[in-house]
Amino acid sequence: MRGISTSPAVAAEQAGVFTRARAVEAGYTNFRIRHLLAQRRWSVVLGSVYVETASRLTPTSLAHAARLAGGLGVIVSHTTAGSFHQLRVPADPGLHVIVERNRRVRIPGLRAHRIEVRDRELVRVGGVVATDLVRTVADLLLEGSRVVVEFDGRAFRSDDVAFQRDRTRQNRLILAGYIPLRFTWDDVVHRPQHVVAEIRAALRAAA
Repeated sequence: MRGISTSPAVAAEQAGVFTRARAVEAGYTNFRIRHLLAQRRWSVVLGSVYVETASRLTPTSLAHAARLAGGLGVIVSHTTAGSFHQLRVPADPGLHVIVERNRRVRIPGLRAHRIEVRDRELVRVGGVVATDLVRTVADLLLEGSRVVVEFDGRAFRSDDVAFQRDRTRQNRLILAGYIPLRFTWDDVVHRPQHVVAEIRAALRAAA
């Protein structure tokens, strides 16, 4: 019957989406999976990530789909993270994740970005690891530019090793032709207009 859910129980923990592998673990045979897809009871979201066709895909559903398709260690980013944070973002048919630089992801509809991101620039919500609100906004503004923006978290502390690593990285960015900008938690919380103005000024300088 159409009113009875056909998805595995794990879908309830992932905003309605699930992988083929988890469906098989739950006892679904390949024949049954093909039948549910052929009957349009299930739809493909991305790669081997499915959803019940009658279910509504939400930004959280798509964030889960991106992480499930991308595999272990991916970070939901850009417009996918923007929607997850309830921002108004441009229409985008793809889903976006950040992956390690040596990682190759070839899944139609999944766009992999190989950019650096710090742990303090991430949020973890219900199994989804995504760039936080501030980093997400910066990524959306800066995509394709020669400007690199970094934000120090509220609890940021720098020891000698971290201080040296940050300065070495900043010098490398400058030598490679990038404009690095760095902001504090107070900048973001108490002076957001200043942050945006400086980013825009750097974008004009880099154009």
